[in-house]
Amino acid sequence: MRKLTIVFVLLILALSGSLLASGYAINEQGARAMAQAMAFAARANDASAVFFNPAGITQLEGTHFYTGMTLIKQIGSWSDDNQGLSIDTDDKIELPPHLYMTHQLNDRWFLGFGFFVPYGLSKEWPDEFEGKYVNKMATLHNYYINPNVAVKLTDAISVAGGVNIIKCDAKLDRFIYLQDLSNLFFGGYPLDDAYFSAKVDDYKVGWNVGFHAKLSDRAFFGASYRSGVELELDGYLTLTTPQTGVPQIDGTLAALFPSQDASTELPLPGNLFVGIGGSITDKLETEVDLQWVNWSQYESLPFSFSQQTQALQNVDSPKDWENGWAIRWGSEYHMNPMADVRFGVYYDSTPIPDHTLDPFLPGNDRFSFQTGFGLHNEKWTLDFAYMYLHIFDRDITTDLEPGIVPRTGYYEGKAHLFSISLGYRF
Repeated sequence: MRKLTIVFVLLILALSGSLLASGYAINEQGARAMAQAMAFAARANDASAVFFNPAGITQLEGTHFYTGMTLIKQIGSWSDDNQGLSIDTDDKIELPPHLYMTHQLNDRWFLGFGFFVPYGLSKEWPDEFEGKYVNKMATLHNYYINPNVAVKLTDAISVAGGVNIIKCDAKLDRFIYLQDLSNLFFGGYPLDDAYFSAKVDDYKVGWNVGFHAKLSDRAFFGASYRSGVELELDGYLTLTTPQTGVPQIDGTLAALFPSQDASTELPLPGNLFVGIGGSITDKLETEVDLQWVNWSQYESLPFSFSQQTQALQNVDSPKDWENGWAIRWGSEYHMNPMADVRFGVYYDSTPIPDHTLDPFLPGNDRFSFQTGFGLHNEKWTLDFAYMYLHIFDRDITTDLEPGIVPRTGYYEGKAHLFSISLGYRF
């Protein structure tokens, strides 16, 4: 029974990972900014400024429309040289969209609107992976609708504020190991694994602010903050137990693992961008940004069931995350009046401590480089970007929380991202 209880603690570790890891945050919210490592809070001079720094939209005369999507392909694996094992993930391709609109009301006041997916992706492991008892497949998406108002305080200084309307959907599928239960109650009768499938969702409202300053004709400073929110996720848990043909065993299993309502609470932490950048020459722009994420508010995660049993108890899992930060550098070179090339790099630290590392989120510090180009005329823009993300290998350490499997080996990860965005100016 102890092992069964631990299995449900692992549910919390898996479900929370999808949402709250820096490795699964999606900052790639526009092909032009993505090609420059998302170092865009200071210049913020296209409609994707709604995401990076809405105060920057005061630079956009008239009405601007900018939309597209990013293709994300994750590649991950777990290896244990002592056992001679290496298992790859079965991760699917993700296509998060982005949509922005800005409108100039008059010389001082501007409106902005954004629709984007700043957290999400998925993780899936094959059946032969030992960690399937923590996570077989998990998906999470957060959809943000973000209206903003920006105002020029002076010709050089602008501020903005907005509301974030958030819809969150999460799903977790995993196996439950039942043989220990059989050894205790059914004389060791061979039992297949049970299957756990939980779907939860929530709606929340947050806020964001931005500041933009023109330091000179060539230099800009920008800062933006998006508030954290506490998600109260409610939904339904479907439990499927094996059918043995023995009425006593089948009845006991059904009583221990009933399908029922379930709920949890997940914090989405506050997120700060600060950047300085501008034009070095008439053709070359560059920018450096710092990003800070308040992951330390993620201390633990509760999970509650509407119908508790001996094998299914309410739990509160420790997380103990640390604040995360990233440094970003990006540049744009104007080849001619109709074409630009872009490039950038960034380094991002992991907030996940060794003792809560789990198979759903084997994250670590990561390094990325990106490149891209844009084509444009007076009305239209078409931007492309490619990004390679390298996640440094992460060893499993001896101070891992009880019940997390596997307990030896190391994780590897990388990702390829392609983005396209189309813009139009009225």
